[in-house]
Amino acid sequence: MMLTAGPEPRFVLHEHFAKHHHFDLRLEHNGVLASWAVPKGLPGKSGERRLAIAVDDHQMEYLGFEGIIPEGGYGAGEVKVSDTGTLTRSCGRMTGLRSSSTAGTLPENTTSSVSGKAGRMRGSS
Repeated sequence: MMLTAGPEPRFVLHEHFAKHHHFDLRLEHNGVLASWAVPKGLPGKSGERRLAIAVDDHQMEYLGFEGIIPEGGYGAGEVKVSDTGTLTRSCGRMTGLRSSSTAGTLPENTTSSVSGKAGRMRGSS
């Protein structure tokens, strides 16, 4: 299910069963999904940090994508939507997602928050 556009940017958290199991975090920004791979799993408790590696932006259609990427294709393997919602802005406007000037918090029913330049995730429960 894809959320409809609104005043707050949307996000999707994909669980990706590729060659190496990981999560992909995608945040709506300027008509694309700014994207990060989270290779070591999600934080399990408050204050725990996770490396998030910036990857190429993805098209908006990836907000609702679930399925199997065939063998031989980039990212081959199963992709499932683990969570989706809207991003709460905590530091003013969402500009420079790839810079330290941006931070955001995912909704309370998720277990993660996102910060900009360092590309790290930390628990927020």
